[in-house]
Amino acid sequence: MVRCSTLTAAQTLDALVAEIATVEPELAEMTVRGILEVLVPRPEKRTILLQHFDRFPNLLTSGDPLIPPIVQRLLERLAAAGAVRIVRPRCAVCGGEKILCRRLADGRKACAHCGREADPKPCSRCGNMRVITRRTSTEQLCLRCYRHDPISHKTCSRCGRNTYAVVRIESGSLCTTCAPRKLERCGQCGHDRNPRTILLGAPICRLCYEQLRRNPGTCPACAQIKILAYLSDDERRICATCAGERSPFACADCGREDHQYGRRCAVCVLTERATALLNTADGTVNRALEPVLSALLAVDRPKSTLFWLQQSHGADLLRRMAIGDIEISHDALDALPRTRALDYLRDFLAALGVLPPQHVELERLTPWLRTILADLPVADARVVHPYAEWHVLRRTRAKADRGRLTAAGARNGRALIRTAGHFLGWLTEHGTTLTTARQSHLDEYLVGHPGRVRFLDGFLTWAHDRRLIADLRTPRQQRSEPDVTLADDHRWTIVEELLHDETLPLDTRVAGLFVLLFGQPVTRICRMTPDQIATIGPEVTVRFGDDPILLPTPLDELTRALLHRRGRASYASKPNRWLFPGGHPGRHRSADVLRNQLAQAGVTVRPARNAALLQLAAEVPAPILADLLGIKPGTAVNWAALASQDWAGYTALRAENRTESSGNIAHNE
Repeated sequence: MVRCSTLTAAQTLDALVAEIATVEPELAEMTVRGILEVLVPRPEKRTILLQHFDRFPNLLTSGDPLIPPIVQRLLERLAAAGAVRIVRPRCAVCGGEKILCRRLADGRKACAHCGREADPKPCSRCGNMRVITRRTSTEQLCLRCYRHDPISHKTCSRCGRNTYAVVRIESGSLCTTCAPRKLERCGQCGHDRNPRTILLGAPICRLCYEQLRRNPGTCPACAQIKILAYLSDDERRICATCAGERSPFACADCGREDHQYGRRCAVCVLTERATALLNTADGTVNRALEPVLSALLAVDRPKSTLFWLQQSHGADLLRRMAIGDIEISHDALDALPRTRALDYLRDFLAALGVLPPQHVELERLTPWLRTILADLPVADARVVHPYAEWHVLRRTRAKADRGRLTAAGARNGRALIRTAGHFLGWLTEHGTTLTTARQSHLDEYLVGHPGRVRFLDGFLTWAHDRRLIADLRTPRQQRSEPDVTLADDHRWTIVEELLHDETLPLDTRVAGLFVLLFGQPVTRICRMTPDQIATIGPEVTVRFGDDPILLPTPLDELTRALLHRRGRASYASKPNRWLFPGGHPGRHRSADVLRNQLAQAGVTVRPARNAALLQLAAEVPAPILADLLGIKPGTAVNWAALASQDWAGYTALRAENRTESSGNIAHNE
């Protein structure tokens, strides 16, 4: 081998061309000469290159990250000229084929961008640990602070704005909006976009990068929840740790990669903010609100909780409770203006045991009644107040004590009180009073207000029992037979759709099937508890009345899955007492909300329930139907009559069959 020191400049160039041609014969000799003449015009540089080739014969194909930068630049130019057999070294962080000019703390080589990212320093202005972009004699600035510094602002030669200059061209500077962007084909979506970084062996745009960050998965190598942004030797998607790379997604505090929230995870940010929210003046968490802190930190969606802490007025109320500005009691909350945020916070604290439980719908009737009475004349309020307190609210409290008070029941109580006040006001306008009112006055009122007849009968009965009014009677409403407008074929089509359409919500599917198959009302379905579902081996039973019902397949699997499903509320009380929990902690789904969800799934509740009851009444005796579905025996008999079935002899027939069976057994013995 000829020693490099004795070679002339022309000989050095010829020797380099020959070395490269042995690896890339497809490249023309003049092409390689042109590359070398432009890249290495100085003869001594060519000699250094040839020395590297002598020391490392596989320099062009090894991909060694320790290759000197001068050789890396040569490989870059050769690849741009069309070389396909050469192997360029890759950055240890981003995996890109770039010039590796930075050495990391662990000895690996990285590109300039990743080398700066791996060595953050405190910014002199914002104080955050970030990559330093500009250094002066007195301070060091990150890119964000440097962009806001007037010293970095230039006049854009295209739009004329005085802003941060991203690119400098011959005609001047260009801002971020006017600067040309380098477009590359994204390896995920396939669109030509500005690349965010290189992951999964290809450039990735910003949209796909954010989608990758928001969707962690279980790594097949380590079985941990990580962001799978790297490829293994067998082309499987794995996490950065298993790929031997430094993870750009790891939380700066705990190292976890799920729940991304900037440079930290949402769990760490939530822990910090929730603790600061519930701290007292001495820096310790308020002891009465410790269950609140535990519930906030145990949520499945910490980002939603962070949004609630930032946007909801309830977080401000919690802060005032923690420092002692507001007493932690129902009375203190009642003194505040009622808002949705206040109602939600009250339900939250009651579900956690911080506040004693209360009947929400009942308690909200009392302040509403005070408002209604304040707007009535004094004489009318003296009549409406005892009627509301000792007749309407007494029955409402009884329903609440039995756990049967719903939002519809509370609305009905308001309608009764409001109608009584409206009727008294109408009598005053027509020159009469409750004592002097006659049947003609009542008939005239009902003609003008036919919709109030069903809310007025109870008030008239109450007033007559107390001798406040004459014997006035409202016309009896004729009860019509239920309309069955849902054809049987259409009903079973909807059943098949709910059983097999996985795009519908699970709770909507189960609730709809309970209506279509068992004729259950929505008001009862929304109050169902997990105790009504029993799983014995592969069998699943549901109890609507006294006796359990064995669920058919695949409804049994859907119901079993519903038992393990978390509720819609971000903070659910443990254990969950409702099979269909609502959006407020500790409360079941509203019947109106569930009815609307079923309508969106194609289930109109009343026709569907009537059709189911009609079929069941035609196939099952009325006493058994009442026990299975939890309806009154009289209601079951009415449905049986409507279905033209006479089960009056069912009991006698069953007794006769039992007697015959006993006789046969005795005869055989």
